[in-house]
Amino acid sequence: MPFAYTIIIYQNRKLCKYCRLHCRSRRAGKYNQRRPYVQGIRPAPAPRSALDAGPKSRYNGRAVLSEGCEWPARCRRRDIIKGTGRIMESRLRQLINQIDPTRLAHLTMELARIPSPTRQTEAIAAWYAGYARDRGLPAEVRRDAPDGATVVISLPSAGVGPTLTLLGHLDHRPLDHPPAYQEGGLIYGRGCAEGKSGVAAITEALRVLASSPYRLRGRLQAVIHTLHEPPGRREGLDALARHGSLGNAVICAAGPHRYVPVAGRGCAQFRWRVRQEGEPMHELYTPADAPHPIWESRIILERLERWNEELGQVAWPYIGPETVQVGSIHAGDEPERMPAECAIAGTRRFSPGKTEHEIVGEFLLLQQELQARTRAKIECQVNVLGLGFRLHEREPIIQALRRAYSLVTDQDLPLGGFLDVGDASKTAGEYGIPTVYHGTNRERYLADLEYVSLRDVVRAARVYLAAAVYYLGFEDAGRQ
Repeated sequence: MPFAYTIIIYQNRKLCKYCRLHCRSRRAGKYNQRRPYVQGIRPAPAPRSALDAGPKSRYNGRAVLSEGCEWPARCRRRDIIKGTGRIMESRLRQLINQIDPTRLAHLTMELARIPSPTRQTEAIAAWYAGYARDRGLPAEVRRDAPDGATVVISLPSAGVGPTLTLLGHLDHRPLDHPPAYQEGGLIYGRGCAEGKSGVAAITEALRVLASSPYRLRGRLQAVIHTLHEPPGRREGLDALARHGSLGNAVICAAGPHRYVPVAGRGCAQFRWRVRQEGEPMHELYTPADAPHPIWESRIILERLERWNEELGQVAWPYIGPETVQVGSIHAGDEPERMPAECAIAGTRRFSPGKTEHEIVGEFLLLQQELQARTRAKIECQVNVLGLGFRLHEREPIIQALRRAYSLVTDQDLPLGGFLDVGDASKTAGEYGIPTVYHGTNRERYLADLEYVSLRDVVRAARVYLAAAVYYLGFEDAGRQ
């Protein structure tokens, strides 16, 4: 690619000796006003995130970069970008050391003591909003969706940067569990392994930032919803997205924590029904030419198996091949009765880029093909649980999360793929908002005895805080 642009980059702290030679403080067209800029130290191709300054701008023919751009890869000093130099790093370490394990354990325990099956979450949403307000956090309870409140907390900011959302959920599956308790560094309770411990980590990170003397350049908000688990369909997030209130990037306080997913598969559940005409009867009195639902269901099973083999020929980066899986087959109730129907249920996991309409259309075509091969009545129901997503490996929020993890744990956070569906299927898959997962530790999620380590909750809170600072920057970074 020829060198077509000279890069103009945000610079929010003291310049390094290389960039100081080209320091400019000018207005950059219609996109940005009253912000310091640095002209690139040499002509270079405009990165992916650059904006054209416009034909009427004094910077015509150049590019203006948004926060969190790829410039660190080009500058000789990575630590000067967006105020992330030594002074800012010192501030950040002071802040993450203020994360209080006792507060985290207490909040996780209190949330776990409140039963909150999906669509029965009014009590826990009200309690959590009151808890946040008592700690000086401005919590707003929204009721945009039936049977599910959403709590939104937004911190004051300088208002000159992007918006980052920390996303968590308070609902859980309606599974029995012993009362919540803490023992030996582990917190036990339904919902602790993912949702409620993640909400506690988000809340503690916000508390530390809100009580600090520093203000973020961009806006940091927490969105805590209650329609995450089935039968919920994340309706609260739909309402926020319609109002443009989900921000420019999202960190989900759920999912994997040992890698950051840059791709995720979508998932749909299907249910085939093979029926005979008439009521179930004793096998001796059933007409000889009546189609047997179980025998007729073989054509569906054979076709699904062949489809899965065809999908397995193509492997997608990070997430592998698409799949079709059968999870249950049910028919009949007595050995001597002809069953009225046979039901086959399973999942279809698919690659990013496919829409709900395309997935449903696949099954409709398959239903027409199979119906022509049998005298039984065939029906198929498809429920798309979530779409797939794909992020650029150099997405700013990914870089911020990986830097934060490295700062907190002194370890690298590798890239990977997410094979399940979650909130990113909605925010990234449907709405195109860059979204990353980083949970506490979901290894005991949905287990009969669900628990999470307090050490993991502390790590998550520190990572959320550091990632927010890396992504948004401090307001006064340019005066350091």
